[in-house]
Amino acid sequence: MKSVLEFLEKALEEQFRRIKLPKKVMVAIDFHDREYYGDKNDVWVVGGRYKNGTCWFHRYATIEIINRRKRIAVFATPIHVFLNSHKEDVVKELIERVLKYVEKVELVLLDRGFFSSAVINTIEGMGLKFLMPSVNNQKIKCIDESIYGFR
Repeated sequence: MKSVLEFLEKALEEQFRRIKLPKKVMVAIDFHDREYYGDKNDVWVVGGRYKNGTCWFHRYATIEIINRRKRIAVFATPIHVFLNSHKEDVVKELIERVLKYVEKVELVLLDRGFFSSAVINTIEGMGLKFLMPSVNNQKIKCIDESIYGFR
């Protein structure tokens, strides 16, 4: 796996030498699942919702630079069963990869799969702004009721 990641890193460095990136960017971080039909005890396999005959997947976290016209894939990292519970480390690694090529990340967009206080604290600790939908759990419902009067 290490040699594949090193190859990918070199290919990305070459790509970013050829294109001119803006100094300030907005990025999107997301999880992608690919169906897996082999040994579910493999550390690179995570569980998920049933899809196409399986509930086991290879999961990847990706980060892309986005603007109005295009998305530029910057990096992807595989997730194994132990890293899945440390999403804040994955988010930090991906943002640091982008910061190798740009001056500033103005906004980080994440999906609700990253919603946790650890991820929020990590992003805020890096001095970045972010936008992420919350998970609709009991704690969030209580906050909504107390602040907004929702039921």
